[in-house]
Amino acid sequence: MATLKPSVASFATKQRKGAATWDVRVSWPNGSSAVVPGFASDAEASRWIETKSIEWLRARQTGSHDAPRKGA
Repeated sequence: MATLKPSVASFATKQRKGAATWDVRVSWPNGSSAVVPGFASDAEASRWIETKSIEWLRARQTGSHDAPRKGA
């Protein structure tokens, strides 16, 4: 399971209960959270954290609807 904790948010992979898919769970220090769903494996979700999570955070902070998701 991959975990990334930039100063703004924490990212972790988690397999969906009763499913073969994985999500990336995002948590902020204020207790709010978000889910980036639909990864085929822990490795794929971990790669997204490593390559897309910072861009995803920036897009959310600027209100952009173009935040990178799975496959982007």
